[in-house]
Amino acid sequence: MPAIRPRITFTPEDDTLAAVDRLAARRGVHRSTIVAEAMGLMTYSLTELADLLDDTAAAEEEVRAALMESGDALIDRLAPAARDIREGMQRIAAAVRSLPKEPPSSNTGVTGSGDSPQRDAA
Repeated sequence: MPAIRPRITFTPEDDTLAAVDRLAARRGVHRSTIVAEAMGLMTYSLTELADLLDDTAAAEEEVRAALMESGDALIDRLAPAARDIREGMQRIAAAVRSLPKEPPSSNTGVTGSGDSPQRDAA
């Protein structure tokens, strides 16, 4: 049959054990009485700490979910722009590929007679 108040075992630091032993000897009680009383004094603080850690974990999950939702919404909004940019880049690449391999000669078909119609009119 399980105990009404279960026992726990722990290994204290040397200075903690020395303080418990001193106090137990001074009061004429067992070590376990000192430890149980100290734990009782800490119950409120331990409960508050546990509640705070629970709240923190819940908040982390809420923030993580909100970030994922925001990220998904941002991707949904940016996807059309990314598609348009990709298509534009493909059109530019196709236009570059269709350019002649050699540049055209800049003077092809130009003849110089030395007479300019504008000079004659002046």
